[in-house]
Amino acid sequence: MEVCRSSESPSNLFSNTELAKELLQIVSGFDARLIELLSKSEKTEPADEHKKVTQAIASVLYEHRAQLLYPVYRRHKGLIAEELKGDLL
Repeated sequence: MEVCRSSESPSNLFSNTELAKELLQIVSGFDARLIELLSKSEKTEPADEHKKVTQAIASVLYEHRAQLLYPVYRRHKGLIAEELKGDLL
């Protein structure tokens, strides 16, 4: 009988921990910039336009988490931030 482990899934990313860490830093910085832009949008855009921006940014945040972060976290559980462990484990 063959046992498949989720950490061995072909959808997981980066066998190299340093590259995985680098990706997490890049995504974190990108998240912060998007949230900052969203805040600016709320202050300057009409409500209907801000709503569209909010939906677009939420979509991007969801997708890069699903396609980049979670595949890294499955392989490198030690890289999961403490505040996320309850949500992901």
